[in-house]
Amino acid sequence: MSKSIIKYFFILVCLWHSYVFGQAVQTLKSSSNDFAILLTMPNCYGELGSINLKSSDELVIPSYSFDNHNFKAFDHNIDIEIGEHQLFVVLDGNLDIFDLSIRPNEDISFDYINISPANCQGRNGRLSVAITGSGTSMGGPFTGSGTIIFNTASFGTSMDIAVDAGSYTLSAVLNETVRIDTTIIVPKDNCNVYIPNAIHRFSSSGPNKRFILFFQEGINPLILEYHIYDRWGNLVYTKSNLETTQFTDWWDGSCYGEPCASAVYSYLVRIDFGDGQIEEHLGTVHVF
Repeated sequence: MSKSIIKYFFILVCLWHSYVFGQAVQTLKSSSNDFAILLTMPNCYGELGSINLKSSDELVIPSYSFDNHNFKAFDHNIDIEIGEHQLFVVLDGNLDIFDLSIRPNEDISFDYINISPANCQGRNGRLSVAITGSGTSMGGPFTGSGTIIFNTASFGTSMDIAVDAGSYTLSAVLNETVRIDTTIIVPKDNCNVYIPNAIHRFSSSGPNKRFILFFQEGINPLILEYHIYDRWGNLVYTKSNLETTQFTDWWDGSCYGEPCASAVYSYLVRIDFGDGQIEEHLGTVHVF
């Protein structure tokens, strides 16, 4: 798209915004209340604002200046560029000074913010965002349709990225004075673990013969402690730093090298899912 077409498109956006929302007008009164300055803001960058006079005595015309030296009669509507200005107005020997901040009457908003939780290790969440802004910056930074800022990175009017669990500031920026900041939280799923309540030493299925902890696909935590106790509290089996991807180190129902009696045994396991997330599980398992 050529620059001229882009510029024409955003002029249409400004005209639409002006038609729908109108122009913002501020009233600044003099210290004597003999007159007031009507300040009309532009709707978009590239346009001019204007100042006009509303006087209690239409026969007496004040003088104005932007430099406090070159005064002119205030007898017409005055166009004024975007920016910061000082307006000096003299009436009957009294001087009023007005600080004028000319800013476009632009707006910006979030169309949507969609957050998908990260996995239980805090990874691979999803953040999708879109914004809509009015106007454009003619001759300056191209910011007419807005910019998304997330985690110090700038995007266009939409983004769809992978993100870790945590709290972040999300911003929609149209220009230096039109900005929305919001805090978002990307949660993480619980780390699901299946712990059997029975093992069968004589089962034809290998996994049923061992006390194996099962985790959701793609999650391979480290089991820091893996302890099995008999009904009197004696430790009959223990492992530390147990990798969940192996098979042979899971308890097979043996006690001191011999098959355990058919009974209920207790377990204590501590699981490290990473990122400081450690879970402790206590329970019982029946050996048949």
